[in-house]
Order: sequence, then structure tokens, then C-alpha cells
Amino acid sequence: MRVWYRFLGSALLIGVASFAQARAEEYSLTFLFGPGFAATARQGARAAASASRHWFGTTKTTVELMRAGSLDALSIDAAMAPKEMEQVFTEAADGAHATDPAAFLTSLHAAVQAAGLRPGTRIVIAVLNSPHLSGDMGRTVEHLVGLCKTNGVRVIVLDIVEPGAKSTRSPLELLTRNTGGAWARQARELETSLLTVTQTAIAEAAPAPAAAAAQNEIPVYARFIRTSSTGAAGGTGMGGTGANSVDFDLGATFNERAFEANDASGPMQGLMMAESPLSALKFQMDSNAGTYRAHARIVVLVRNSQGAPVWSGQKELDIRGPARSLDLRRQGSLLFLRSIMVPGHDRFTIDAKVEDLLAGTSGSIQTPLRGGLGAPGLMASDALFVRPFKGSADKFEADQVFSYEGRALAPVLNPVFPGGEEISFELYLVLYPDIHGAPPEMSLEIVREGHVVIRMPMLFKSQIVDPSREGKGTAVYGVQAREFPYLANIQGTKLAAGDYGAIVTVRQGKSVITRSVPFRVLAERGN
Repeated sequence: MRVWYRFLGSALLIGVASFAQARAEEYSLTFLFGPGFAATARQGARAAASASRHWFGTTKTTVELMRAGSLDALSIDAAMAPKEMEQVFTEAADGAHATDPAAFLTSLHAAVQAAGLRPGTRIVIAVLNSPHLSGDMGRTVEHLVGLCKTNGVRVIVLDIVEPGAKSTRSPLELLTRNTGGAWARQARELETSLLTVTQTAIAEAAPAPAAAAAQNEIPVYARFIRTSSTGAAGGTGMGGTGANSVDFDLGATFNERAFEANDASGPMQGLMMAESPLSALKFQMDSNAGTYRAHARIVVLVRNSQGAPVWSGQKELDIRGPARSLDLRRQGSLLFLRSIMVPGHDRFTIDAKVEDLLAGTSGSIQTPLRGGLGAPGLMASDALFVRPFKGSADKFEADQVFSYEGRALAPVLNPVFPGGEEISFELYLVLYPDIHGAPPEMSLEIVREGHVVIRMPMLFKSQIVDPSREGKGTAVYGVQAREFPYLANIQGTKLAAGDYGAIVTVRQGKSVITRSVPFRVLAERGN
């Protein structure tokens, strides 16, 4: 038996070395120690230290160490002496074995999120005696499955059972089964599990020979609306950006212009939005109950310039209602909105995907996430086309209600208007002016092919300094008294078919900024 273990160890070394040479892949291993028995925890610590030394010697690997009850990770240095490394892992295991399951799940959530930001194959290894999890904790595990899938994180559980104890099923098996991970019951199985999981990851990442290109059968639109910055804009500390609509090209770039502009390269806080027409989904009818049903999943990721996810959000939606209202439902949109913050000093890309889980169809889009500039003391959020929200038609999945002065609104990420008739539209933005300056002056220009076809003033009617506003929310999402929401309503405008840009100019003193949104007018029917 002893000879067989030595052979297994040699086989593992040869196997890891061969695929490491065949493919220069990066690996990220995060060891998280959780609750359990002290003796088995130390066995797990020794196995984790041994696996780390092995992978440092044969692959390009980063190793981090966490323990339940903590959100901090310790980076393990490849040059660390074997005894020192084992001692560090043992101390983490000893400090975690008495923690409660809730603390372990909190730390596991943090470990998965952090792993998702790293390049290469990402693996989180939980070392513990699988604890009893309540119903709420079981639902947390289900949420973690989705988070792991979104971030491409695989989970291995090393559950070393105390001698004489019976093995019982654990909700954590859902994580290993659904993330491409593995479940190990003995310390010596850890390295075998790591090798199996990484080889599987490499095989899945390889492109299929003669794979057909994905067809976008569902239109998808996505946009980031920056709502604040990091204090670079005078006394307000708020900022805005511009991001073009993602579904057509105006032939010209409508970026913000700023004079005496401040630095807006810090962390960006704002709203991540995605939209898809409900008419593109399949609806199942239940003639007995007189109801309809659609089932869809929406996933949105933000990637940095290296392609690593820095934020992700997803939701699976069951859309139901009475059959008599199906026609109205098909006129609405599937809307997804989340408040997020992304780091500064980098370039980002939005990946959005909508899957029809009944029809087996999908649609996706990839578009840049753009940041913008402000002027000293003056900032504004992006401008955004909006329309009245209709609960019987739209399906809105959001952290909070999107509204203006008590009226529910739906963002329009694909602004297209009918041709040959007068059109009306609403344009929304939030101003962050210098509260010690004069009232801002605003104007709106409708531009086509570089020419202004409509120019009109936008009246700023709010008092910049108004004690009655202090501490009261007046706009969307946590607004302070220095934020001024603005909704411009343009009525009865008739435009020829073509691509346009709506450009809002805001002036306060010597500071000038612009916010722009492209839109399209369709040709008249019959032309």
C-alpha cells in the first residue's frame, strides 16, 4: 500500500508538470478553513500546505489563506519555508475550527468574490467538517452557486470526517456539484481533486472544433449610468459619465466635453442597467388555469482591461399572469438594474446576456463602460431616456424603485421613435452643482450628422440653497440635498428618419459640461 501511495505521488507530479508545460495557465487557490474537529482541522492544514508547495513548484499559482469569521486573506509566499508554511496553515485551522456555520458562509462569500477578480483558473478550497446548515443558510449556498458560476469559480470541499463518525450529506455538495468542483473525504485526496478539477477547467475552456457561432435571437441592451464620483468635483463629491447606447452607431462620437475638467478616474459609483423586450421571449399558456408563463435568466458582468470580472449580477425570473393580459405584457420590457461601484484607473467592458429558459434561445451584448469628466464644482449624471413604468407590461428587477417625484419610471436603453409623426420623449439626469454658485444654465440640442436641428432652453427651477431639502431624498438611490434631479419633457417634435444625438449642456460660472444620448427615428411605414 505504501508503494502505491508513492507511485500516486509521482504520477501526480508528472501529470501536473505535463499540462503546466503544455499550457501556460495561471491558477488561483484560496484555502478557507471552517468549523470542525481540532484533529481533523490540522490534517487539513497539512494537506493544504503540501498542495500549495506542490503547485508553487509546477505551475504559475497564487495562494491565499482565509479562516471562517474573517473577511481578510493572507497571501502565501512561494519562498516560504515548508515548516513555516505548515505552521501558518495550522494556525488558521486552529483559529477557525470553533466558528459557527453562519460566519463560515460569510467568509466563503467573500472568498468567492475575491477569487472572481483574479486571472486564470480560480478554485476555492473549503477545509472543514461539514456543519449543519439551517434553511436560510441552505438558500445562501444556492446564492453562492450562482455567484461561483458568474465569476468562474470552482469549489473543492475537503471534509475530513472524525474517526468513527458517519458521513452525512451536506448542502455544500450543491456547490461542488454545480461549479465543476470536487468533494474529498480524506486529506490525501486533496491533490487528486485539484488535478482533476483543473484538467476539467482546461478542457471546458478549449473551443469546440467546428462550433457554430452563437445566434442572438433575443435583443439585449446594456448601459452604466454613473451617478457620483469620489469628491473631485468641488464641494459636492458627486459626478457623472457618458456611455453611448450600445445598439447602433451614430457615425460620430457624442462624448462629454469639459472645460477646466477635474480628474474623474477614481472609483465609479452608479447604476448598471440591462433591458430586453419581453416580446422576444416564449410564453407558455395554461388553458385550464387561463394563465401565461415565461422563464428567463439575465446575467451582467463588468470586466477590467485584463478580462477579469470586477462585478457581476444575475437573476432568474418567472413571469406569470392572466392570459387576457398577455398582449399587454408582450409590449413591455425585461429591466435589470443594480447599484454598483467599479474601481478607477482602468478600462472596463460590460457583458450582458438574456436566456429564455423555455425556448432555449439567448441574446448577448458586449459594450465598453465609459467614464467621463466634470468641471470644477459642477458635475452631472449621465442623461437617460425614460418612460412611464407599466407594472402590467414591464418586468422590473431592481434594488429599489426607479422614480421621479413619486412617478415610477422605466429606463429606455434602446431609444427608437416612430417616423412620420410627432414624437414626445423624456430625458432624465441628476445635477451636482456648486451650491455656492449661481443657478446653472441648461440647454438641449438635437443633433444629426453634426448639424443642430433643434435647440431649446431647459429651465433650472430649483433653489440651490434650500434648508427644507437638507437630508431629504429627492432623486433616485440615496440622494443628498446637493443632488438635483431633472426631468426634461419634450413634446410634439417631428423629425425625419435617421440617427440623432440629444446633447444637454450645463453651465455654471466658467464651468461647462455636456451629457449626450444617441437615439433613432424610424422611416415612415410604406417608405
